[in-house]
Amino acid sequence: MTEGVTLATDFTPDHSSSGSASTRTGRGIAFEAVHNVRDFRGLPTSDGFQVSPRKLFRGGNPAHATQNDMAVLRALRLNVIVDLRSTTEKPAAEQAFDQAMPREAQPVFGANFSMENLMRSLRGRTPDDASALMIDLYERLAREGTASFRALFKHAERGETLLFHCTAGKDRTGFAAALLLMALGVDDVAIRADYLESNRANLRFNEAARAVAVREQVDPDVVGPLLEVREAYLDAGLHAIVREHGTIARFLRDALQADIEAIRRHYLVAL
Repeated sequence: MTEGVTLATDFTPDHSSSGSASTRTGRGIAFEAVHNVRDFRGLPTSDGFQVSPRKLFRGGNPAHATQNDMAVLRALRLNVIVDLRSTTEKPAAEQAFDQAMPREAQPVFGANFSMENLMRSLRGRTPDDASALMIDLYERLAREGTASFRALFKHAERGETLLFHCTAGKDRTGFAAALLLMALGVDDVAIRADYLESNRANLRFNEAARAVAVREQVDPDVVGPLLEVREAYLDAGLHAIVREHGTIARFLRDALQADIEAIRRHYLVAL
């Protein structure tokens, strides 16, 4: 990294904030049928900058958009929507959305990680089993998500207005968001608060998911850890990166081949 560029990448697990630095500051974007969408605007860096408004967005699957939601999406003037889901998670009905919007598939996993498939794997299991599954999932994100995250970062290097998403917008999207915010130098408290905000933003989505659990004959209590985001999950993925690469900064530089200076130029403004 070029000397003088500040990165929030000296990773140390820190649970002292427990999400107390709330992200409920108007960054969420209201949709009728698309959930957990928010703008990174205003998130502070450790060196006196903040993320520009209306440039970087994260969310759940936007293909659920109603006609009114499509108008909201178009108003964002997105250059690209990066879809982190596997191909098998995309129903044929989404082709119309792909024709209408500039969406690009960058699947993190090859296997089907739909909510239904994950729930079926929990039949007869305990909440602790579900938590362990999520820890393993985040460690896999660190190992298997490199190509997808590299593609996402290349869009950011060009300064594109972008939205990236998975299904619920919390795990694959949440991990990618943490890496991008670390590259921007956003402070650790704000990164964790943004990550944990999905627990609030997904309340309606989670109600529907619990109904799916009942249909799939899975104890709703067992599904809880699957629907939540927890700092322990995020830390598991970041620890896996550090074990493999030594530091997050080295992972961004060597594995993602990220031009951090360019990304910061495009998306940061003074506080």
